[in-house]
Amino acid sequence: MPDGTDFAPGAAFTKIWRLKNVGVCKWTTAYALVFDSGNAMGASSPVYMTGEVLPGQTVEIPVPMTAPATAGTYTGYWKMRSAANVLFATVWVKIDVIAPTPTVTPITGPVVTYNFIGQAPSAEWTADGASSAECPGISKVLTFGGPDTDPCGFAMYREGFKVEGGIVPPGKILEMHPKWVDDGAIRGRFPDYTVQSGDRFRAQFGFRLKADGTCGVGNVQFNLNYKVGGTVNNLGFWNESCDGTLRSVDVDLSGIVGQTVRFGFVVYALDSAAQDWAVWIAPRVER
Repeated sequence: MPDGTDFAPGAAFTKIWRLKNVGVCKWTTAYALVFDSGNAMGASSPVYMTGEVLPGQTVEIPVPMTAPATAGTYTGYWKMRSAANVLFATVWVKIDVIAPTPTVTPITGPVVTYNFIGQAPSAEWTADGASSAECPGISKVLTFGGPDTDPCGFAMYREGFKVEGGIVPPGKILEMHPKWVDDGAIRGRFPDYTVQSGDRFRAQFGFRLKADGTCGVGNVQFNLNYKVGGTVNNLGFWNESCDGTLRSVDVDLSGIVGQTVRFGFVVYALDSAAQDWAVWIAPRVER
């Protein structure tokens, strides 16, 4: 198994090292191959010689392993250990864990009657949370479009970025980052929409990945609500952490048919706001 072999997350495999005894001492069954550093990939250590290996002879040492559950490149370093517990002869195993590539389900059949991506610049955006030196005050009006360095949080389009599952969604997605304080929040209130019979809210959401393609420590609550007059009513909320899987939601709007409402998106930081790169993918009302 050469360096850089691809495996699916959690896949079982056996690494076999072929080693030649180029010394002057024979390797007895008291000699062993032992894990030294890096990632053990679930292997047991030590692995003892099953027979003697004389100087000049070659032996194959198989070690059962399991690929880590998260996509990435992993290396494990092992050494030979003599009967006197002296370590020598470093060897290694290096693999790439490749997550299966999911796809965003294409929108077919139903007609999109309200596209939240297109309406995002017209929404009213506010950041809420404890006052800080970088963002004083409890509530602050935000301008759609960022920048993503705003300590009060931001709402903006993203395009060409990987999200959970390792995919790059087609077109624009909506990223909402709460105010950069513990338990911070960001809210978007969208323009009026009159709900009709058969309408449903559908979307996928989760997190934008780090530059290296791995999950950050994002942990938020996604909240969908609507406002009629001065009253805000909740349609659903979902607590999400970055675990490599997008969530798909399908909300029946039959309970508010005939009402003209202003939908609201809210992202709440659950404790720390660090790396809360929350994204809404293809949020829409379908009929």
